[in-house]
Amino acid sequence: MPLKLFIFLIVFLVIILQVSAIPNFFSSDAAPDLIIILLVFFTAEAGFARVWKWAIFVGFISDIIFFTLLGTSALSFLIIAYGTEIVAKRFLAGQKAWKMFVLASVAAICLAFDYSFTFLLAKIINYFYSTPYSEYFSWTVLARSALYNFIAASIIYWPFKKIKNLIVLRQELKIE
Repeated sequence: MPLKLFIFLIVFLVIILQVSAIPNFFSSDAAPDLIIILLVFFTAEAGFARVWKWAIFVGFISDIIFFTLLGTSALSFLIIAYGTEIVAKRFLAGQKAWKMFVLASVAAICLAFDYSFTFLLAKIINYFYSTPYSEYFSWTVLARSALYNFIAASIIYWPFKKIKNLIVLRQELKIE
C-alpha cells in the first residue's frame, strides 16, 4: 500500500509541476510534457499490465486540468503505455548503455503522438459538434515540444533511476 501512495504522490507532484512551473519556463504552445515522460519511464520499468490503470487515471485527470475533451488523453496515454512496453521489450532487453537515449527518444515520439492524436480526435468531434477545441495544427510546435521532451527526459532519467533503486531496495528489505 505505501508503494501505491508513493506513486500517487509522484504523479500528483508531476501534475502540479506541469500546471504551475513548466509554463513559466517555456512558451504556452511548446513545452515538455512531464506526465508523458513519467508514463514512459514507469511503463518501461513496470510493464503495461501494472501501468494501464494509472495511464487511464492520469489521462482523465489531465483532461480535466487542461480543459481538453474528456477521455482523449486517457486513450492516448493508454496507447502510449502499450507502445512503450513494445519498444522496451524489443530494444531494452538486456540493454543498459542506450537505455536513457532510447527512453528519451520514446518520450519525444510519444509527445508527438499525443499532440497529433488529441488534435485528430478533436477535429473528428468538431466535425459532428461545434466545440472550441484544437483550432490549428503546427509542425513547428510539435517539433519544439518533442525536442523539449527529449531534453527533459534525458535530465529526469537519472533522478528517476535513483528513486527506482530506492524503491527496489526498500522492497527487498521489506521496510514498511
